[in-house]
Amino acid sequence: MPLTGLLAEIDLRSHTDLAIRTETTVTVSRDGLCDCVIGYFEADLGGAVRLSTNPLDPGLDGHWRVPVWVLPRPLELSKGTSVLFTYSRRRGDG
Repeated sequence: MPLTGLLAEIDLRSHTDLAIRTETTVTVSRDGLCDCVIGYFEADLGGAVRLSTNPLDPGLDGHWRVPVWVLPRPLELSKGTSVLFTYSRRRGDG
């Protein structure tokens, strides 16, 4: 059951701090189980040029790795439930 939500929008022209801490709430659209979280990015490189690591993007052909966090046990989610996602990256994390 894919849940999607924007965690952060970063303008690399002005963002100078390598540390990131952000969170977002996503509303579940249908009943089901969630057993992992996948992180990906999309970058607007100007004009019509876009770089995406979205694993659901048809025709995506790249070498970028997509991080997957497998949950210790699946979460049973109900339609209409809110799920809070938090992400942090400290300065110096690889």
